[in-house]
Amino acid sequence: MEGLLKDRFKQAKERLDDNLDKVIALCEPVHPRTQKKFFKFFGTETTGKTEEQIQEDEEKRISFYKMVSSLVRAYADIANEMSKAGYSDQKAEDIKHQVKFYSDLKEDVKQASGDYIDLKIYEPGMRNLIDMYIDASHSRKVSSLPENSDLKSIMDVIKNQREY
Repeated sequence: MEGLLKDRFKQAKERLDDNLDKVIALCEPVHPRTQKKFFKFFGTETTGKTEEQIQEDEEKRISFYKMVSSLVRAYADIANEMSKAGYSDQKAEDIKHQVKFYSDLKEDVKQASGDYIDLKIYEPGMRNLIDMYIDASHSRKVSSLPENSDLKSIMDVIKNQREY
């Protein structure tokens, strides 16, 4: 049995610590840690950059998005059981603030770089267009199957099975 069963809290803690370390390491070069510096680091502004620099910044942003998503999932797995995983109350609170900070930063970088577009402002207009131009009516018979067709036989079998 040894080796087959693993401590869930130990694994969750390792996963959370690993993901947090990765995000912190990626953001390490940013000083001071202001929103403007993070935007510059992740290349949200493309004016005056070569195509290669833009591509590098995009890869860095995508990597950051994935890392933060993994961090948020790892945190969500044990957020309510941080003390069982071995974290002190202070450390658990620090991790909670860090996860929130990086999650909010991810959303800010997405919007600043144009990787995310908030479509909520367009929702009323889209609903209006749907209501005006899309109509649902009852179905109508387009054609009938010939009596001796294989498809007709299959449909009859299915119909008979439903009746039982």
